[in-house]
Amino acid sequence: MAIHQFPAIPEMMLDDGVAFIFVVRDDLERPYQCGFMHWPVNDPTGNPPVPDLSTWVETVKYCSRNFKSVWINFDGAVNISYSAWWGGESQFFQVNWLGSLLP
Repeated sequence: MAIHQFPAIPEMMLDDGVAFIFVVRDDLERPYQCGFMHWPVNDPTGNPPVPDLSTWVETVKYCSRNFKSVWINFDGAVNISYSAWWGGESQFFQVNWLGSLLP
């Protein structure tokens, strides 16, 4: 697959404190289930891949509630399987970057 990058209004699906999963739709209305882990595995240098994931969480939540777009970037080849504590199973594309399109 390829890198996907486009603006979209996120639709919240899951935030259980471990995984944060949401849906975005491209310009052809194809849905992509995307997300990230709240506590990502550190890289070999000991630094998290995203310094402050809380900004991503708040950006997605705000934009979802207010029907505002985010600019999202994810790799269609990086698909994460997640098992929630209650037994629910999800798959999502790992987000590489996102940002608000607010003025």
